[in-house]
Formats: sequence, C-alpha cells, structure tokens
Amino acid sequence: MRRTPQYEIIIKFAQKLFTVNEIYDREEIVSRICNATQISKKSFLPTDYCYNLTNKGRDEKKYRSMFEQIKRGRGAKFKYLGLDCDYKGMVQHFAKKPK
Repeated sequence: MRRTPQYEIIIKFAQKLFTVNEIYDREEIVSRICNATQISKKSFLPTDYCYNLTNKGRDEKKYRSMFEQIKRGRGAKFKYLGLDCDYKGMVQHFAKKPK
C-alpha cells in the first residue's frame, strides 16, 4: 500500500482548514496543519507553499502554491489564496544554497 506523501496531505488539509483571502499568522498555519495531520512542526514551512516565494529547483508538484506571504520575520503573515490562483504579484526568487 502506497504511503501518501506529506505534501499531498498538507495540500488536502489546507483546503479544509483555511478560507480563501483570509490572513493567518505563521504559527496559526503551522498549528492547524500539524494538529490536523500529525506532521511535525519542524517538517512544515508555510513559505514552501507561497506564490510569491520560490527557489531555484523547487518541485512544483510537491510544493504547490497556496499562500501569499504578506509580512516577513517575526509575526509573519500569510494570505490563503488556494490552489491554482491566478497570482499576478511580485515573486521573490531565491537561489538554491550550495551543498
């Protein structure tokens, strides 16, 4: 029996746990996802699922965009836009860190 990949679980539950166009702080997103899925808080980063943040080599199948980060750093905030949003905002690209 195939084990469901973590990213598929996160995407499935996010669609149930968040409302489109609502703003959530990072801690609330992590708490909701991790409590609903039993995924470790160390294993889930909302920034991996943002329309406006990408890094070179990002696997778009695994890390499908659902959020827009609207405030960085302490007290980070994210707007839930849902899957397949026609996002037209600015996108920050980050280079893949060398090993």
